[in-house]
Order: sequence, then structure tokens, then C-alpha cells
Amino acid sequence: MNKKLMLFILLLLVLSVVVFFSKKAFAQTVTKPFQLSWTNNDTNGDGTNIYRRIAPSTTMALLIKQVGNGNSYIDNVTAPVGTQLCYQVSRYNAAGESTRTTPEVCGVMPAPTDTIFPVVSITPPSSGPKSGSLTIAVVATDTAPGVVAKVDLLADGKVIQSKTASPYSFVLDTKTLTDGVHVFTAQATDSGGNIKLSAPVSITTINTTPSAPAGLTLSAISSTSIDISWANTGTVKVPTEIARSDPNDYTKVLKVVSVAPSGASFFRDTGLVSRQTYCYKTTHVVNALRSSSTTVLCGTTQ
Repeated sequence: MNKKLMLFILLLLVLSVVVFFSKKAFAQTVTKPFQLSWTNNDTNGDGTNIYRRIAPSTTMALLIKQVGNGNSYIDNVTAPVGTQLCYQVSRYNAAGESTRTTPEVCGVMPAPTDTIFPVVSITPPSSGPKSGSLTIAVVATDTAPGVVAKVDLLADGKVIQSKTASPYSFVLDTKTLTDGVHVFTAQATDSGGNIKLSAPVSITTINTTPSAPAGLTLSAISSTSIDISWANTGTVKVPTEIARSDPNDYTKVLKVVSVAPSGASFFRDTGLVSRQTYCYKTTHVVNALRSSSTTVLCGTTQ
């Protein structure tokens, strides 16, 4: 143990203490936030170990390793009303861990005065990957006597934004997320302390320039149509822009004729004129992000 890691002098558990419970209350399982706070006396600690035991267990188990010099933690606990919960904390660094606070600080899961949980859901955004500003709308309601007190937006299980008043519309920059699929949930807490988590919604984000399409080919050419195929490359599949030059346009400027959905690798261009030459290129696009384009490829209708 690193002797320079001094012991904590205070650990407080803030919760409502309920003295009497009916048999029905004891059987009820609820979720409540237990707030821990303590005083750090060390100068070289890397973080705090938080331990918890839930009766009837008599053994403390590591709940979380909290990095840094924070002095509080909220433990959202789900347990039957009347269950005893006890906590200890210690400080740690690379050299070891201090002794834990003694004695254990314990509290009892109180019976809620409001037993009706809020209702919360995420309105799914439009399909396809997102880049730049992303708005996620959450709907949260509650039934009297409770009211919605707070809504948290979570990305991959971590709270990233919170709101205490409607409308619960969250705007975030996709640059705060890595490229790929992320699972979003919303957590509503009402005035009675009841907590409800929404169903998950998966959203794909991309912040880096997408790779260019590969292997552009033209096939199944008829008198009025040309089939266009390409490989949709890249880890994150994005929409593909198809551009074409018209035979009567002697400037040969390629104009966008369609945008294929994310992951698509085929487009049939119809309504063409017989025995005319059409030239094509494809580009991966998502909002302001654009890949380089494929080499222009031309085909003549029959």
C-alpha cells in the first residue's frame, strides 16, 4: 500500500430514510439514486475505488474505479424496498491502494411515494449515416402525481447530454463520436425518483471522408436503359451519387441523376434514347463529405 495515500475523513450517503414498511412494500422492486460524497485528503491519488454490498451479502464488491479527484458518485440501484446497501471507498494510484473507509456507510432502499414510472422513447431519425449536426428528439411523459424531472441522452451507455425541461431535443456534433454504429437510449427520471430507459435506437455516424466507389461497370445495355454497378467500399456504408452526361450536351458535363441508398451497389438508368452514348461516374456522399469519383465510363444504347 502506498503510505502517501491518506485515508478519507468523510463518506456521506444521502438518501431518504424510511422507518416503517408494509409487507407489500418490501416485495416491491424500485430503482433509486444513492448519492455518495467524500473528502479527498491525498495529493497523489489517481482515482477512487467505490465498493458496495447489497444485503443479505456480507462481502464488499468493487462497484467502479472512478478516475481523477472527484468526490461524489450517484449509484442508480435497483433493489426491493427495505434492502440494505452499504458502501466503502478508497484511493489508488500506480503504487497501490489506501485502506477503505470505516465503518461501512449504509442506507435502506426507501419506498417510493410515486410508483408510476415515466414513459420515454426516442424518435428515430431518417435512415442512413449521419455527419455533422445530429438532432435526436425524445418524447417523455409521466402520470400524476409524478412529473418528468430530467431526461438523459445516452450514447453506448454513457450520458452525453441532459435536459430538465421539454422539449427534449438533443443536438450533438457527430465529431464527438467515432465512425460507425452507436446505440442511443434516453433515460427519464420523474419527481418521485422513478427511472425508465427507452428502447435503443442505432445510428451510424461518419466524420472522415468516405472512400471512393470501386469497379464501376456498365452492363445489360438495351435501347432505353443501362445498368450501372460499383463496389461500395469503406467500413461505414454511405449513399452513392450517380452522375451522367447527356448525349446532346457537347460540354460533357456530368449531372447527378440519382443518389443510391447507403450500401447500394447497383442502379438502372432508364428512359434513355436509342443509339446514344452516355457517360457515368459515381461518388460516395454523406452531407458535406464527398469521396473522390470513379473514372468516367461510357456506354452506348442499342
